[in-house]
Amino acid sequence: MTCTGETLLDTNKNYAQQLKDALKLRHEPVAVKLIREGEEFPACCSRPEAQMSHCQAVFAAKNGACLAMAAEDESCHVGSSALGMAETPEKVASGEFHAKIGMHDTPEAAAKMIAERKVIPYKVIGEAVCPLAKADFVPDTVEIVDIPERIYWVVPLETAERGGRVSFSTSPFQCACEDITVIPIVTGAPNISIGCFGNYSYRIVDPILFYTNVCGNVTERYERSRIDTQLKSEIQTKLQPAFARISAKGVRYSELPGHTPEITEELNNLLSDLWGKERGIAVVSFGMNSVTADEEDEKMIKELQKNAAFADPTRLAAYAGVAQADAMKMAASNTSAGPMMAFMGMNAAQQAGGGLNVNSLFAQGQAMQQQQAAQQPVQQPAMKAPSAAANTWTCSCGATVSGNFCPECGTKKPEAPAGWTCSCGAVNQGKFCTNCGTKKPAGVPQYKCDKCGWVPEDPKNPPKFCPDCGDPFGDEDIVQ
Repeated sequence: MTCTGETLLDTNKNYAQQLKDALKLRHEPVAVKLIREGEEFPACCSRPEAQMSHCQAVFAAKNGACLAMAAEDESCHVGSSALGMAETPEKVASGEFHAKIGMHDTPEAAAKMIAERKVIPYKVIGEAVCPLAKADFVPDTVEIVDIPERIYWVVPLETAERGGRVSFSTSPFQCACEDITVIPIVTGAPNISIGCFGNYSYRIVDPILFYTNVCGNVTERYERSRIDTQLKSEIQTKLQPAFARISAKGVRYSELPGHTPEITEELNNLLSDLWGKERGIAVVSFGMNSVTADEEDEKMIKELQKNAAFADPTRLAAYAGVAQADAMKMAASNTSAGPMMAFMGMNAAQQAGGGLNVNSLFAQGQAMQQQQAAQQPVQQPAMKAPSAAANTWTCSCGATVSGNFCPECGTKKPEAPAGWTCSCGAVNQGKFCTNCGTKKPAGVPQYKCDKCGWVPEDPKNPPKFCPDCGDPFGDEDIVQ
């Protein structure tokens, strides 16, 4: 609905600006309207020059494009079937298509992903995709593409009035068509999908194969624009399994931009049959944008950290004391009005601080520390420390040292050999002595993390949790 005297376009402009201000968006919110049979495409949108997928249309719209996408303009049949423009392809419905990509162990698992999709309950002949600020129509959904720090604020906006929790639905595929278009339209609730974006380059490695299978029947000049859209669609399909293989090596999602050579290698492995053997082309490089906060967010994060630190009265007292001292210096340096005014300025600065009394704040901090100390459980008496002589060691330079580093040459204290000591004097880690064959005595278990393989410095005395993966140590970590 529009306000009195306000056009639909004006209303959408206002909504777009409110979203950008509230979420601090870097791009335009995108309006998407599914066109039913008998409806006309909005006047603000025009047909694309070449086929493109729904996700490509959304990315183009966030940068200003206004697109009228008919069903025949959709290059991704999986996406167009989710949007209600076409029947689900047989190999997609059976799971065969996605199972070959490598993200599912079996076609049955992939088929279940497709079967559980939300479905548009009416026939769709196309879609209008454009920035919300340029939309002269009522959109079915408004879509936002941005970094996680921005998208997070959708949750507080959704729960500010009604409270509760927010649930999201996603899958390894169809993040734009299904997750942020179909699901919000069908359920009436916001949804979030995780994705990434970047760029890639490719080159022709087999010109004869490329000519034979790609452009051999073209009489005029062959432009790369004829195949770029198809290549983009195919490489997007292979990105998720490529990321899965990289993440299987222990790489976190935030570290992906630092592993682009490995991503390039995995993409070439996944695309070898389709690109290399059929078209004679290969991926040369792959780049993706890192997930970082911009300057404005960095300032906000630092401000929040500072405010959290000031919850400690002693820290606030120290900050207030420095601020008052600086104010007194500035007041004392103002001698243009005469010594008396400078002296009065110092007194005024000393009383400034918005009611903050430094001594009182320090007293509050000490009282809190004493209260926290009183609430802590009583510690058991410490065991008697060994004598200093028992902890000394002789460095290779000849010096006798009691610490961890030699004060003469800086050599680090040798680490004690890990394992169990046999009666013959050999230190072992297995079940039998490597020197004399004696079996390891009972009651001397050694530990090794069964999740990541980390071995404690002293295998007989592991920490409570593995420092590499966080898995708690237990009987399952005992090396048998």
